[in-house]
This record gives sequence, structure tokens and C-alpha cells, in this order.
Amino acid sequence: MSVERDSFGQPRDGVRAVALEPLPGSAEGELDWNVVPAQRAADYVRAVMRRWHIVAVAVVCALVGAGVYLASTSARYDASADVVTSSSSLVSTLFQTGGGPSADPERDVNTNLEVISSATVAERVRAQLHLHTPIPQLLAAVSAATKGTSNVITITARDPQPLRAAALANAFATQYIGYETETTRAQFSQAARSIRQRLDLMGGAERSSAEGRALNQRLQEVLVAGGVNTSGVRLLDRATPPTSPAVPRTKLILTLALLVGLLIGSACAAGLAMFADPAFRE
Repeated sequence: MSVERDSFGQPRDGVRAVALEPLPGSAEGELDWNVVPAQRAADYVRAVMRRWHIVAVAVVCALVGAGVYLASTSARYDASADVVTSSSSLVSTLFQTGGGPSADPERDVNTNLEVISSATVAERVRAQLHLHTPIPQLLAAVSAATKGTSNVITITARDPQPLRAAALANAFATQYIGYETETTRAQFSQAARSIRQRLDLMGGAERSSAEGRALNQRLQEVLVAGGVNTSGVRLLDRATPPTSPAVPRTKLILTLALLVGLLIGSACAAGLAMFADPAFRE
């Protein structure tokens, strides 16, 4: 319906146009359907509280699922033993390898970890504990790692029985030390044989010379050193039977199940309110 206007552009018959102010926060000619965030959040909270039974059902379902998982998962325990690895100063002196730090300490650490996780050490553990467990399965239950940048290696064994877990960790530590000791003694034995061979090739006069006397002194040092533990590896802390399982982590799983149930239940309650309640949408 058109309105007749006069020469000044005003409506005739006393009717005047009134300009409508746009709603705050909206462009001219558009309605503002935005709601204050705090008010909207309060609406969601009220919607969830009105449908608390949905949240309760979701929480119960999540806890039941967690309970089923815990019941179907057998508990396993972790026990750890610590060993200290370092190059023997006696070995370095006798074999003239230098008493300073290793030129490649990372390689030395990786070598130690590989030896601990080797089939050779695992076979020695099986013999010590009188086990019939296959070597791959036994190695899968044991792990070794260094503590930061130190020379301490932590050997961890996981088993369904706490006492067995501690026995495995201690056995791997003991057999690793034994292997390193035997390897070092074998080096001394080889060195002693080499020195004896050189002395056997000398005549009486040569043995009385300065070189012969030096070889005899070195032979005595090697023989003495070969009879003691010169590997530089020793047991720091023995493993003790754990009192709580490492897996499954019951408290953590139940807490996560509770949080997941609350989130899912709240989302379902808010979603139902959004689609089923016209007043909530408006």
C-alpha cells in the first residue's frame, strides 16, 4: 500500500513515517538472533539437569563397560632392578685403552641394552630359574632402559605374579653381570696366552732383559686381574615384589569411564533438548 506524500516528502493526512532502530549488534534490516553466551550456557545446564536420567544412564553404561574390561584383563605386575655400567679402570690400564670416558658413550649404552635383551642372557636366566618359557616370550616380558644420561640401567620384568616378576628382573640383572664378567675374564685369559707365547719365543738372555722382565710383570698383573670382577658392572638395587599391578590401572580407567559417561550423557541431554524443545531453540 503506497502512501501519498507532499512536496516536502512527508506523508499526507498527518501520517509520518517512523524510522525503526536496528537491534543492537545487528546490521540494518536484520534481526539479531544471537544470545548472550552465559545465558546460553545456563540454558544448556538447565536442559541437562532436567534430563539427568539420560546422563545417569550414560555414566552407568560407561562404568559397566570399564568393569567388563577390568574383569576380562588379567593383572600384571612390574618389578625393576638397577645395574651400574662403567668401563673398568683396571682393564683400561692393562690393555692400554686409556682411562678416560668412551669416545662413543651412546654406542656403549646401546650395546649394554642389546646384551641384556639378548637370547644368550635369556637362556642363562632360564637355566637359573628352571623355566620352560620360550626365549621370545621371555624376552617380551623384560625391558631395559637407562635412567636419563646416567650409567644406571633399569631392568623391568612384567608378569602376572609379583614374586615371579621380581625374580625375573633380578635374574636378568645377575646373568647380565655374569656375562660381562666372563667376557672380561676371557679377555684377560687371551692376553695371558699372548704374553706367554711371546715369552716362550725368548731365550734365557732375552727373558732376563728389560723387555722380558716387563712381559713377566705384565703377565702377573693380567693373571691377578683375571681372577677378580673387573667388568665394571655391578648390581645397584635388587627388584622387590610389587604390591599393585602395573596393568590394568583400575583407578585411571574408572575415572576416564566416569568422565566419558558424563560427557556423552550431557551431550545427549543437550541434543534432545535442542531438537525436542521449541522454547530451547528460541
